[in-house]
Parts: sequence; structure tokens; C-alpha cells
Amino acid sequence: MPRQRDYRKEHAILDAAQAEVLEHGLEALSMDAVARRAGVATGTVYRYFANKIELVGYLYVLLKSSTAAPFFDDAGLPVREGFEKACREFIRECCAHVADEKFVEQIECSDAYTKRIEEELPMTFDTPTALLDRGKEEGVIKDIDSELLVEFISNALRPFGRKLEKVRDRDREAPIRDILSLCWGAIAASDNDA
Repeated sequence: MPRQRDYRKEHAILDAAQAEVLEHGLEALSMDAVARRAGVATGTVYRYFANKIELVGYLYVLLKSSTAAPFFDDAGLPVREGFEKACREFIRECCAHVADEKFVEQIECSDAYTKRIEEELPMTFDTPTALLDRGKEEGVIKDIDSELLVEFISNALRPFGRKLEKVRDRDREAPIRDILSLCWGAIAASDNDA
């Protein structure tokens, strides 16, 4: 009978892998170092993940999908209001999870890892684009591929959110309004303010 998966151990392994990558970089990552940091045997790490690519890829997909989950889902709000709400949530998540964002960025900046992850792991997340799709149907958002729009917006907001991590809450509103205005201006159809 197969053993039950111990999610505490899995979580410890994932946390250790993330910490190792952030501290020493992707190339220095080893299953032995992950095991030591997680407080488990190296064999235990291999029981959960066959190799570094699977471990890093699983963590990447997990972190990426948790960030993308609320992003541009259609809550039935007017398009611009929904857009601003989604962007504010994304910025808040970036501020709250700086280490996760840095890990994702390291993976995305490593062509070798990104290519191997895409080849070896099924990407299990879909970017919610319903709000953007509705905005295009209503003619308030440019008719550009929604995945490309999400990539553009998230790449504008991610470093901005990390920068705001060090800014006091009461001082965040004005720069947030400015970045939202810039992002909206970039994707709005014509001079549409809807």
C-alpha cells in the first residue's frame, strides 16, 4: 500500500527549496541542501520530487498560480472598476509575498529552467482573462491577446508592488493611483475611460 503524502514534509521541502534558491541561486540548488534545510533525509526529498526541475517547477507553478488566481477574474463589475480592483489585489499580493515574487522572477529569468519546466511539467494554471475579454467585447480595452495583456500588466505591477513593500500604507495610495492610470491608459481602447 502506498504511503500517505505528508503535506507538512512537502511544505517544509518547498520552503527549503525556495530559501535555497533565494539565498544561493538556481545553479547552486541541490537536493541535499534542500533536505538539510527542511530537516528531512535526501531520500525523502526524492520521494516527493524526482529531480530539481520537478521540485523547482512544482514550486514555480504553485507560486505563479496563487498570484494569478484573483487576477482579472470577472466579478461582474464595470470593466475599469474591475481592472483597478484586480490590479490593487495583485499589488497587495506582491507587497505581501516579496520572496515568492523574487523566486518566480529568478525562474522566469533562467531560460534553461523555464524551457525544461515547460517541457517536463504540465503547466497547470490558466490565467483568468474573463474581465479583459469582456472589456474587449464592450470596446473599452484594445483588441490585443488577453494573455499578452496580462503579461504586460503583471510585468509592470510586479516590481512596483515590491517597491511599495517598504512604503507606509498611508503613503501608498497616490503612487498606486498613478500606476493604475498608466496601466489603464496603455490597454484602454482609444481614449475610452469606461
